[in-house]
Formats: sequence, C-alpha cells, structure tokens
Amino acid sequence: MSNQNTAEQDSVELEKRTRRALERVATVLHTDGTPIAAGDDPSMVAVESGNSGREHTVDLREERCTCADHRHRGAECYHLRRAKIALGIRPVATAELAAADVAGGLAEHAPGPKVLASDGGVVGGDGAELVDDDAAATWKGPFPEYNRYGEPTGARYVRCSECGVEVLEGETEHATHRTGCDGVGAAESFDGP
Repeated sequence: MSNQNTAEQDSVELEKRTRRALERVATVLHTDGTPIAAGDDPSMVAVESGNSGREHTVDLREERCTCADHRHRGAECYHLRRAKIALGIRPVATAELAAADVAGGLAEHAPGPKVLASDGGVVGGDGAELVDDDAAATWKGPFPEYNRYGEPTGARYVRCSECGVEVLEGETEHATHRTGCDGVGAAESFDGP
C-alpha cells in the first residue's frame, strides 16, 4: 500500500538530488554564518547539513560546490539545489512539494522559496504573490533553465519583474508581455517591420 495520498503526488517523480534538497535538514547562510536577507548578494553561500554538521561552500555564479558529489561527478548536487530553492533562484512546483516530505525550515535563514502556482504565477514562501507596484519593470536573471526532472538544460532565461514572462537570454526583443505590463523594452518588443 502506498503512503502517497493524492493523484498529484503519484504523477511526480522527483530526481534524487532534488528530493534530498527538499527533504534534508540543512541551513543556507552567508559564508560568515549570518542569515541571508532579501536583497543581499548570495553569490557565495554555505550549506550546513543538520544531520552531519558538515558545511559546504556553494558558488552560485559558477554553479560549483565543495562537496564530493559535485567534485567527482560534476552534477548539480543537493547543496546547489538547496541553496537555489532556499534563495528563490529555482522555483519549486507545487507538485514537487506535494511529492516530498519537505524539511521544516526549508529557507529559515534565507529569503525563502518561490513556489510555482497552478495559474502560472509565482508566490513567495509566505503565500503572498510577489508584486512590487512601485518598481519599474526590469529583466531579472539570467537563471539556469531546468527540465522537468530538475536537471539543468544548459540554456539560461530572464524574467520580466512586472508580469513574469520568461524568455531565453538574448531573446528579450521577442518577448510578448502580459496584458497590463509596461514591459521591459516594450518599444523594441512590439516594433513592427
């Protein structure tokens, strides 16, 4: 008998490192041990395992980690994934959360995960939709693109801070912003021939 109790959980197969990133007790902090606040530059962070007490340094710009898994296999280890999730760099689908036994304090000392909402939007860790009406629209990123199994595809994308539309890096002139969005570079985006 399965202990999964929803059809949504049955449909999602989490990659093992993504499952570890969501389920293991770990803390993401600045390398000096201080909590990471929204707006900080978290390009280098420490991920400390709650079980073993081991700490690994994660370089988010270079996508490297000091752990053996990353050094020997070149894979995106669970430390990299945990840092990206806890910092809101890699959004997490609600189906992924439902399929995992998510560790308490997933982003206790970090800005918090972004959860992909069922309507295609993104919500913050507290359930509030991420909206900043006062800020001018800008392209955020670039962010690494992931396939449905949580593996990087090698492509990078950027996201409009106002409407959330995402396009591949270098393709912003082809972006079609959502209704009501002033759009980043909207004049270039909608120029006709």
